[in-house]
Amino acid sequence: MSKFYHRLLEQQEGKTIEFKRDLSSPKPMMKALVAFANTAGGRLIIGVNDDRQILGVDDPLSQEERLCSMIADSIAPRLVPNIEMVTIEDKTLLIAEVFLSSSRPHFLRSEGAETGVYVRLGSTNRQADRELISELRRSVEGVAFDEMSMPELSIDDIDTPAIAQSVREKYPIGETAFPLVSCVKLSLMRWFMRTTPSGVLQSALPFLMIALKSKIPESFCPA
Repeated sequence: MSKFYHRLLEQQEGKTIEFKRDLSSPKPMMKALVAFANTAGGRLIIGVNDDRQILGVDDPLSQEERLCSMIADSIAPRLVPNIEMVTIEDKTLLIAEVFLSSSRPHFLRSEGAETGVYVRLGSTNRQADRELISELRRSVEGVAFDEMSMPELSIDDIDTPAIAQSVREKYPIGETAFPLVSCVKLSLMRWFMRTTPSGVLQSALPFLMIALKSKIPESFCPA
């Protein structure tokens, strides 16, 4: 076990690891834990300086309790890391391990759900914008971008000639060999699209970009 932690301490700070010498600056630590939980998990190691020199923490039991209180008071939704006290070279470290959370996006209570969400980028914690926050929610729900419903559209908005032209350009065939225009809308309905009982489109968005090109605002289309 000690070999594992020695190898851990030999690593540079990165996507899944961060070092802090003590609990004197709570906010950066809380940002790191939020970012770990929202991105790919990670470990916050307390009692090590930036040069990875082992300093240890004084009164580790009380420091552990303090860290737990910080996390409970600072982060929402509730985050419960695995916190261990590890002794290396006769010095005790606190190690808080966070896994990728199924309750993401987590955020700092002091900054709110819209501006307090952070993700891990390399060894830094970056504030997530609205689009990234939405993507975090969709990833938890298992909803891909191209499966998002478009309540403002219906089957009547499908531009059949545009679809026919696109298919004709990709798969050239004679006009008399296949009644393309009359069949393409039915094919689309069968294979590329499903609707809710209210008729709201839920579809393969990249394909429908062709069909609904004139109906979908440019800002809605992914780059």
